[in-house]
Amino acid sequence: MEKSLSERVAYLRGLAEGLGIGRESGEGRVLLEISDVLQDVALGISEMESRVIEHEERLDSIDEDLAAVEEDLYEDEFDCVDVECPHCKETVCLDAELLDDDLEMCCPNCGRAIFSTERDGEDAIEEGQGGAGGGRGGSPASS
Repeated sequence: MEKSLSERVAYLRGLAEGLGIGRESGEGRVLLEISDVLQDVALGISEMESRVIEHEERLDSIDEDLAAVEEDLYEDEFDCVDVECPHCKETVCLDAELLDDDLEMCCPNCGRAIFSTERDGEDAIEEGQGGAGGGRGGSPASS
C-alpha cells in the first residue's frame, strides 16, 4: 500500500531528526525548511482532496436531481413528425397531434408557413406567407 504524501513528509522529518540534522548548519536549515514547506504542501493537497470529494458528491446529487427533473419534464413529450420546410429546406419537428388541428404550421428557422390544414381537410403548401409562430390560420379567405 502506498503511503500518503503527509506520511512520507512525516517520515522525512523523522529521518532528519534521527540523523541529527539541526538548524545550526546552513544545510540543516535548508533541509528543515524544505521539510516544513513539504508539510504545508501535503496539508494543502489533503484539504483540496477533501473538497474535491465533497464537490463530486454534490455534483452527483445535482446530476441525480437533474435526471429526475428531465424525466418529469419530458415524460409527456409529444410524438414528433419530421417535415422539411419548403422555403429554407430545414428539417423541423412538428407535434403529430397538432397536424390534425386547424393550425398553420410555421418554420421556427425562417418563420414562414410550412403548411396549413384547410377546414375541408386538405393539406396545402403555403407559398410566400410569413409569420412568427403557429397562429390559427388555414381558413379560406372571404372576398
